[in-house]
Amino acid sequence: MSQEIIFDTFYELQESLFTIAREKEERYNNYYHNMTITNRATQSSYNMDYSNYQYFSDFGNIALQKVLYNKVVAKSSDLVSTFFTITLPSKYHYFITTQKIYNHQSKKYETKPLEFEDWRVNHKYGFNSMEEGIQEGYQALSLFWRTFYNKIKTGSRRYKQLAKNMRYDLISEFHKTLQIHTHGILYSHPDLLPYIQECFADTIKELGFNKQGCDIKQNFNNNDGATQYILKYTTKFLNSDANKEEHFYEMEFKSHADFMVGWKSLLGKYSRIHKSSNTKLGIGIYKKIYHNMSKEQKDILLAHAIENNTCLLYEIEQQTYKHTTITNKETGEIKTNTLNEELKEPMFKVVVKKDKEHIDKSELLKNLYHQKSIYEQRDTPTQILIELQERIEKINNSNNIYTYSLTHLVIQNTNDSEIYNKEWFSSYFNEDLEYEEEDMERISQFL
Repeated sequence: MSQEIIFDTFYELQESLFTIAREKEERYNNYYHNMTITNRATQSSYNMDYSNYQYFSDFGNIALQKVLYNKVVAKSSDLVSTFFTITLPSKYHYFITTQKIYNHQSKKYETKPLEFEDWRVNHKYGFNSMEEGIQEGYQALSLFWRTFYNKIKTGSRRYKQLAKNMRYDLISEFHKTLQIHTHGILYSHPDLLPYIQECFADTIKELGFNKQGCDIKQNFNNNDGATQYILKYTTKFLNSDANKEEHFYEMEFKSHADFMVGWKSLLGKYSRIHKSSNTKLGIGIYKKIYHNMSKEQKDILLAHAIENNTCLLYEIEQQTYKHTTITNKETGEIKTNTLNEELKEPMFKVVVKKDKEHIDKSELLKNLYHQKSIYEQRDTPTQILIELQERIEKINNSNNIYTYSLTHLVIQNTNDSEIYNKEWFSSYFNEDLEYEEEDMERISQFL
């Protein structure tokens, strides 16, 4: 294949990402414009509009809030930071974009970036297409993160208790080649730092990654330095100015939001560009409160955030009373959990009700095996099959399995008027009494 054809293919891939995004935007708007929303109080009506720009702006703002929130919580818990970068091995990279040049003065080889027109095809590339390599690359990075994280959390009894309060942020970034690498930050107890280094090195070795492509830093005077690293990448890839984005080459006048929506579609349905530890309040509830706050309330909380060097997400959580009730439908046992019970005059009150019900393990496994057989007949990404198999194994090793159903959510502001009132049924299977961090993130999407 000639160099010209190869680069034409590369441009066609970029163009296809924009096409996917534009088609999604058009599809959503065709759906929304068939509906009319009426305000009961004013009797005014309007149609909803969807835009990739607004979608990614909202997504980026939430990501920034969560990054800042984790920094604040880490500081209050005396946690310290570890910043790391995970780069894929050579076989995932379609192009060679650098070359090693010997520096006679320092007597060392140095890596020099190649100009775009000087890129070369990597003959070690292990996939049939650029799209396949990008998808498999994302899955490999996800596997690295899960392996690394689980080693820290469960790998050693000595460190298990220290690892309980860890917090993290992960951001996926694309190269100029459109391949992916990951930047992450872990906040942990200081005594856990050597073990984190050990787990990182073990994961590199176990999964066959390159030591030179995986970097870890722990020598920060405080968390601000590490947080700035992750904020830099978060703002760059979630709130970028399309006209200045160098990755687009000849497409610099096209929307960055469109590109990111298309890129995320290429990664797959279950991909997430930003991953983060959970908040006590829940992102779904935070968004509903934020979008229904008065200007006066926003100004007050924003002033608090600036004064306390925090963020709106943290300040809203501090001013919210949240009461959660979980009812066991079989035994009638009721468990409750309250956030900020000590608040005498909270800005917001949230009431959440869930039902808990024991389910038949054999029936659940039957459904999962059926789902797996369907996936295996289709062109399903390897990572999805791995995750499904892990869940099957976890259920096989569990004695009791429950379904938690979110049935009721009411949010009120200071004068007890309702911001949001919703009753619905949406179940989520969980093998344990406590939700795992990734699982809680998925549940928040229902709110």
